[in-house]
Amino acid sequence: MQIQNQQQQVLREFIITSFASFEKYQSDRIQRIGLQLRSGEVPLLKNMMM
Repeated sequence: MQIQNQQQQVLREFIITSFASFEKYQSDRIQRIGLQLRSGEVPLLKNMMM
């Protein structure tokens, strides 16, 4: 349970950082993250965003 909470914390920080530096990110990097989400490589993140 503690591992899951830690994972969600990391993902939450990842989302915040991603949006904070959105303009700095290349569009292909964003698309790569999107592809990972669609292919289910990041299920926790996918669940949080729905």
